[in-house]
Amino acid sequence: MIARTRQKCWAATYRGIFPDEAIDAFDFRWHTDRDEMRLAKSDFFYHLVMDGQSCVGYLSYGVFHEGFRLQSLYLLPDYQGRGLGKRLMGIAFDACKEMGFDKLRWDCSPHNTKAMGFYAHMGGRVIGIDVGHENRQEDGCTFEYCFT
Repeated sequence: MIARTRQKCWAATYRGIFPDEAIDAFDFRWHTDRDEMRLAKSDFFYHLVMDGQSCVGYLSYGVFHEGFRLQSLYLLPDYQGRGLGKRLMGIAFDACKEMGFDKLRWDCSPHNTKAMGFYAHMGGRVIGIDVGHENRQEDGCTFEYCFT
């Protein structure tokens, strides 16, 4: 369910930002295997956003070697602008603090202007940006939110 939702969200989010071939080549099996591996870990978490029986978005976060990270936050377009993203960020913020971390980091495509604006609005501060790659999928922006 997570991989299927990711595929839908990526197509809705990144079509027009990245080449269609990259979106159309989504490796469902690879993503499913990675999700199953993460679900087996005790320090990685998923929260699904459900509308009845349909998954319309998800949040994932956990502990990585560099600290606590928000891995993914995606909502299908029809569910954006309803406060769900803010609620999901609150879940990640609370989990981060409860696990004893004083900051949360996450990455974003700098070409996803909607997400960049949302993360800045949520208090994230850009601490790193790497752009100019021939393949725009390699460009990245790192946000950080400090609780102290």
